[in-house]
Amino acid sequence: MGDDVLDMQKVFYDERIPLERKERWQELALSMPYIPVRGDWKVRILPPTMGAIARFHVMRGEAHVSIYYDEYCRLGGWNEGYWEIWPDADEDNARFGKDDADELADAIEKSLETQEAKPVVDALIERIKAMTPDQRCKVERFCTTVVSPPIAGDIFNDIFRTAFTKPAAGVA
Repeated sequence: MGDDVLDMQKVFYDERIPLERKERWQELALSMPYIPVRGDWKVRILPPTMGAIARFHVMRGEAHVSIYYDEYCRLGGWNEGYWEIWPDADEDNARFGKDDADELADAIEKSLETQEAKPVVDALIERIKAMTPDQRCKVERFCTTVVSPPIAGDIFNDIFRTAFTKPAAGVA
């Protein structure tokens, strides 16, 4: 064996194994919940970096969510182990308790769906901004009376609110 291999083995036995024991990696591995993975997700397992015990990425098409598990609250202000995803459906981070695997999977799915819909919503916002007040009124009346009012009304209000708080494309 070359010196490089021997050096790596020394590091492994002198540094990595004591860290794994200190942080109870074997015990944690057995206590981790199974996370329900949706059929169209691509999952990449990552090394435990930056203080996280576990890390992975989920992709579908161009949509991407980063997930980590922080047992020792090194990365955030929780008082127990937690999962964190970024981005969530609101383009922020979201945290879940260690055993909240179903909620975690639902949030990952919702984030992917939101990212996939974003280009469509952005295009709709630009079209709404270009409408005359009379056109906007007709669209709003259609959405809130013909389409399911509780759902369409909320979606419509969110899109309209965004349309009038964001500058139009090409406007600084």
